[in-house]
Amino acid sequence: MRLERVTSANHKMYATARELYRISFPDHERRSEAGQSKALQSPDYHFNLVYDGDVFVGLALIWCREEYAYIEHLCVNPALRNGGYGAKILALVKEKYHKILLDIDPPETEIAVRRKGFYERNGFVVNEMKYLFPAYDEEEKMYPMVLMSTQTQLTENEFKEFYSYVIHHIMGEYFTI
Repeated sequence: MRLERVTSANHKMYATARELYRISFPDHERRSEAGQSKALQSPDYHFNLVYDGDVFVGLALIWCREEYAYIEHLCVNPALRNGGYGAKILALVKEKYHKILLDIDPPETEIAVRRKGFYERNGFVVNEMKYLFPAYDEEEKMYPMVLMSTQTQLTENEFKEFYSYVIHHIMGEYFTI
């Protein structure tokens, strides 16, 4: 398995990747085309195609900082789901980055409970801080999320730094404080 970073919408697989992204996430959890193009310009943003040999299996869209890597989006091609690729992608990402953060919907539905369990089985722990994430499609609409991390829970200062980075850098073009 390998990651291939895309840095431009001109990449030969970009349209295919965007379609997987579109079908994998609802509008309020997905960047617009213009927003994705802008994010691609950031040196922190790694729009990674995931391959198993020559087979395109999914996406790992990651913001990379010195202190951690934040998985903004992770998805597997629907035709390949339930084949262990999600865990393989996480293992690949964990090899490359020391501490990883990601967020999930609160475990209030069957799918959300299963997703939380999947990440816990793959070495993530829940951070108990109140965490509201801005929607991608509406200014100033916030959604409660659960922040998870590898290794250990974040300290309050680590959480504040991360949240500031999310609001001001990752979502800055979508959200006004």
